Amino acid sequence: MITFAAPPDAVAAMLGDGTFWERAGERVGALENSVAVEGPAVTLTRTFASPSAVERFVGPTLHMTEVITWEGLEATHVATVTGVPATYHGKIVVTAHGETSSSATYQGVLKVAIPLLGAVLEAQAAPLVIDSVELTEEVGAEYLADRA
Repeated sequence: MITFAAPPDAVAAMLGDGTFWERAGERVGALENSVAVEGPAVTLTRTFASPSAVERFVGPTLHMTEVITWEGLEATHVATVTGVPATYHGKIVVTAHGETSSSATYQGVLKVAIPLLGAVLEAQAAPLVIDSVELTEEVGAEYLADRA
């Protein structure tokens, strides 16, 4: 769960804004970062340097596509990695904490379908996902402050 000093509608609007996701992609170290917003769907296409633990299996870069589709204060969140049997299926829920604060809770399942290695790779990916979400909180605070 990450928190923001803004009401839920403002946080959901931010999480549906391409400008926010462009900033977030830069902050998480994406080598390439493309954002497309079509109605309630935000599509993120990013390229990252492969972590050393998986580079020998996937090459020097990972190409990830995420689709976040909003309905009110909830979104489905699906991510895939090109050429790797890795998927993430989850949701984001924005809730109020008083009148001027909100949280965004990310819940989901990361699955790497590689016999014998999948569980190890999932465990190695978990801290990277957590770091990415924490950076999203930082970018969100800056984004909201810019619009205050």
